[in-house]
Amino acid sequence: MTKSTGANSGVADHPTPRTRGHLAAVFAALSIASAWLGATPGTWLRHDLGAFWMQAPPGWTYSKGTGTDSAVGRLHSAGVSMDVDFGLYSDPLQIPEGAAYVKEQALTVDGLPARQVSYVMYPAAAPPVHYLGLHVPVVRTTSMGKKKLTLLAQSADALPLKQAAAVMATIRFKPAPRH
Repeated sequence: MTKSTGANSGVADHPTPRTRGHLAAVFAALSIASAWLGATPGTWLRHDLGAFWMQAPPGWTYSKGTGTDSAVGRLHSAGVSMDVDFGLYSDPLQIPEGAAYVKEQALTVDGLPARQVSYVMYPAAAPPVHYLGLHVPVVRTTSMGKKKLTLLAQSADALPLKQAAAVMATIRFKPAPRH
């Protein structure tokens, strides 16, 4: 901090380059957190996916898939698609070989420990593909094992993945069914 004189001598007039760097890091972290945890606009629609629900902006649609031992489907909008897999053998999101700009982060989803990953793949003779994934390793434990949730969004551009992150942040798990 810079020195200041006068009545407020304990308060800096201007931040130093070091302080500006710290502030930039804090604002970047807050920006990421607000995109991840930000409030959803009132116009977003609720998508009930069985064991959990999530909200997405109008224009996002859900297509239910066919899973052998899990609930699978795809949530998509213009420019981004998000595969959803809830079951015993959901993909733990191993980073594929050749991935660039890899980032991993521990976080919580509706109070449960989770892992977020992002990376870019550069397929031969094709444009890059940006990925954002979320894995919750234990949503609930059943007599057959641990049920997991994995979402993997992909886009030709990184910008739509910010909205995908905000959609992922709306996930809420339902109570386990009673037998």
